[in-house]
Amino acid sequence: MMLMIVYDKNIFGDRHPAKHVVFADSLTWSLYLFIRLIKFRKIVPTIRHAIPTVVIFWNVVEILGRWNFFDEIWIEPMKMAEVTPA
Repeated sequence: MMLMIVYDKNIFGDRHPAKHVVFADSLTWSLYLFIRLIKFRKIVPTIRHAIPTVVIFWNVVEILGRWNFFDEIWIEPMKMAEVTPA
């Protein structure tokens, strides 16, 4: 929901500095949650805690994708096929 608000051109837009704030906050918060997560000893609280940790971290992945940080095969599949040796 947060990324929808940040990407909406009527509210912030794709190039607004708010995206950088969301990126930094999501990265910091997900790293903090991961550090707490690795200290858990029981499986049920670990799973319950891991799901929101991944959801928050996925904001970072989505923003990096918007910044063209990754070579995504589904965007240009033929280009990626040429790079891979047969």
